[in-house]
Amino acid sequence: MWDWDLSSPFTESNYNPEFFYDLSRCEAGHSALYRLGFEHESNGKAGADSRSLNRIYATSFLQVVDSLLWIQPKLWIPIIVEKQNENIRQYEGNASLAVKIAYPGHPDLLALQVELRKGSNLDFRKGAVVVNLAIRPLTILGLKGIDVLNGSVLIQYWNGVGESLINFDRVEKTFRIGFVLVR
Repeated sequence: MWDWDLSSPFTESNYNPEFFYDLSRCEAGHSALYRLGFEHESNGKAGADSRSLNRIYATSFLQVVDSLLWIQPKLWIPIIVEKQNENIRQYEGNASLAVKIAYPGHPDLLALQVELRKGSNLDFRKGAVVVNLAIRPLTILGLKGIDVLNGSVLIQYWNGVGESLINFDRVEKTFRIGFVLVR
C-alpha cells in the first residue's frame, strides 16, 4: 500500500535536458568516449521558488579494464545562474569523478558506481558522494525472451549537498530504490 501522506506533495521535481557531441576511440582492451555538451537544469517552478542552472561541460568515459572498470571525470562551467542560487558553485563546484565497477563480461548485469563531487572552496562539507548499484534481476534469474521488460533495479545513496536546486546548500542523506527502464 502506498502512503500518499508521506510522499506528497513533491518538494521539487528537477529537469535536466542536454545537448552534446560524442567522440569515441577504441584500442585493444580499452575504449574512451569524450563528450562536450550544454545542459540546462531547472526545477520547473515559477516565482521565488524557481531555480535553474546552465552549464557547459566536458566529460569522458574511460574504460580501464575490459568492461570491468570505468572512470568518468567531468568538468563544467556555469554560464547562466539565477540570482536565487548564485552561490551554487561553492557547493556544487566545477568537477566530479565517478568510478564504475561492473560484473566481468556482463557490464549491464551488475554495476556499482561511486561519484564524488566537491564544492569550489576548501570546506569539505560542501560536496557529495553518490553511490549507485544497478542490477538486472530478470537476467540474473535466467529469464530470457522478455528483454523489453528487462530493466534494472537501481539502489542509490546520496550524502552531501546539491541533490536539489532549491536546497542545494543543505546536506541531505537519501536512500532510494527504483526501476530503470532504459540505461
